Amino acid sequence: MVTIEEILNNNNETLKTQLTNENNRVKAIQAIIKYDLLKVAVNRSDYELIKEVLEYYPFHYKYSDYESIFSNVFKKSEHENTDGEVDDIVKLLIKTFIQESIKKRKEITENDDSLKLNEDVYFRNLILNIAIRSKNLLVVKYLIKSEDYCASIEDINTKDVYNEYPVVTALNDGNFKIFKYLLDHGADCNTTNNNGFSLFMISVFINKTEEFEYLTHNFSDKINEDERNVARATSKALENKNNTMEKMITDYCLIKNIKFNVYYNDSNYFMKKISDLVNIIKSNIFMIKFNLLMICFKLKTIFCVSLKNFILTRMNEMNLSWFIQCVCSNNINSIIYY
Repeated sequence: MVTIEEILNNNNETLKTQLTNENNRVKAIQAIIKYDLLKVAVNRSDYELIKEVLEYYPFHYKYSDYESIFSNVFKKSEHENTDGEVDDIVKLLIKTFIQESIKKRKEITENDDSLKLNEDVYFRNLILNIAIRSKNLLVVKYLIKSEDYCASIEDINTKDVYNEYPVVTALNDGNFKIFKYLLDHGADCNTTNNNGFSLFMISVFINKTEEFEYLTHNFSDKINEDERNVARATSKALENKNNTMEKMITDYCLIKNIKFNVYYNDSNYFMKKISDLVNIIKSNIFMIKFNLLMICFKLKTIFCVSLKNFILTRMNEMNLSWFIQCVCSNNINSIIYY
């Protein structure tokens, strides 16, 4: 039986002899499993050994360690690559994985027609999502636009076999360059995750300012967000004290002519916070007075502010809620901006 020492000594002929010998084939495959030879070969960047192992032992989406193997090889190729080309090991693993996954899927779902059309895209996007999480833009480009793979807009906007959209993965776990690349190549700016949250909402809630800016500045005419979502996004940006994102949300609202009420879970918010509001206004009275005229003009509001009371007239709930949250979070910069 082939030993791990022989493999580590790069004696690939020993493995090949075992695999091609019908009497020893089972033992050799057992060695592949026992010593996790695919992972060993990948870690050693041993193309010939990888090729031998893949010929006799299937590598597909049910392989227990496929994600860590891809992550490993993607990270290694990113650091070692100098010519801007995906290396042969990456190409071999991707090609084999897609082919074997399609076979395995057909075995499991023999009577299921749900993946019959363009079946490879589900597994290609599974690898794409791993490349995104590994932050390997080179592999992302290879899977979308290369001689071997050319993804259509429909492909880019297809979930992988585990129901994950590449552009959502890019926003959550990738980086800005990959997120931008996907949008530039046809990813739908209105894509939602499995919980129904759009890219617009996700970027605000996880505080991805650069991604949010690119999304709203370049796709504002295509983004479809209702007033409730915009209000929730504004509330979250205020909570995060992200003045840049607040400004961008406001700019988006102006472009789309959106008016909204800032969203609160607590219906008694105003009553509970009014005393805090007065105290904070007191501590910032001069700054607020200085900008009061501009604020009143923007919000179409008349304010009467004194040290003892805070009187609001002709204030609709939309602007009152936004103003109170700004002040109660001591976010004077936002008030001044508006």
